[in-house]
Amino acid sequence: PKWQTAQAQVVEAAWQKGKTLFDAEKYEEAVAPWHDFLRQFPLSEHCAEVQFHLGEIASKQDKDEQAIALLNPLVQAGRLAKKEERSQARKHLGLAYTLLGEGENALQVFKDLAADDPDFDLDDLKLKDGTLLPDAVRYLGQAVVELRQEEKRALEAQFSRTSRGAALLRSAVLPGWGQRYQGY
Repeated sequence: PKWQTAQAQVVEAAWQKGKTLFDAEKYEEAVAPWHDFLRQFPLSEHCAEVQFHLGEIASKQDKDEQAIALLNPLVQAGRLAKKEERSQARKHLGLAYTLLGEGENALQVFKDLAADDPDFDLDDLKLKDGTLLPDAVRYLGQAVVELRQEEKRALEAQFSRTSRGAALLRSAVLPGWGQRYQGY
């Protein structure tokens, strides 16, 4: 029907207003139209993207608590479909938690980031002025180490179950062979 087409055009125009300003790096000017968009069209397919960009803007403006309030629900609910957006959202969240002195939260966010995007590196963690926060580097490093340790434990447990199971099967066929083969 015509009214659905008209409604879709209104939604698209409202979204595009903020997107055009954001793409032109007029971040401060993009905030008001996008807040209006979220109020007027809370069920739009563009809401997650708008909320993500508002969180990015808040992070770039050193409004860490606001960035967390905008980005954390998106990340927790899994509403960001694009890997790049998830990585950037987690980066901004991790930095915000680091700057607010919330190390445990920063560590968990960085661990989720490392699990979802193994190609994320220190260059991606740089601030807008090109510097790195030493604590953020430490949390990211610790997150990667803990993640790799968890993966190693899971593989060892899987290998252990498989090896013992195979030894038991061989022992059932030829008693004692499975233990000798596995060194048990």
